[in-house]
Amino acid sequence: MKSLFCAALAIAIAPPARAQQVEVGDARYRACFDRARDDPAMRACGDEWILREEASLNAAWRALQPLIDGDRRAALLEEQRAWVRFKDLSCAYLTDFYGSMAPDILFARCRSRILGERTAELRRIRDFIAGQR
Repeated sequence: MKSLFCAALAIAIAPPARAQQVEVGDARYRACFDRARDDPAMRACGDEWILREEASLNAAWRALQPLIDGDRRAALLEEQRAWVRFKDLSCAYLTDFYGSMAPDILFARCRSRILGERTAELRRIRDFIAGQR
């Protein structure tokens, strides 16, 4: 009975099929994932995607810096430090839930989404401040 329950649970929480997984990510991730033939190759695709998202985040942060000073800079820096702590802890739970599949697909999807959302927020702040000048 326990093994039947475990099998049903595994099916219920299983990530979507590989073809559906490829629908996420940027074009470079999808092309890389299509070529990947094993777990290490899939993991490398996700790692590269995360690095690209981190580079975009860093570029957005650098673009915002010349536009802020004083209290605004201090407040945003404090918020960014808190966000970095959140980012570093985010998505780790997936490993506990999904096992070996998480580092390959789910972790990269989750972390890249979080990085992309923060990048978009920093760009919105930059655009707002630039519009005030």
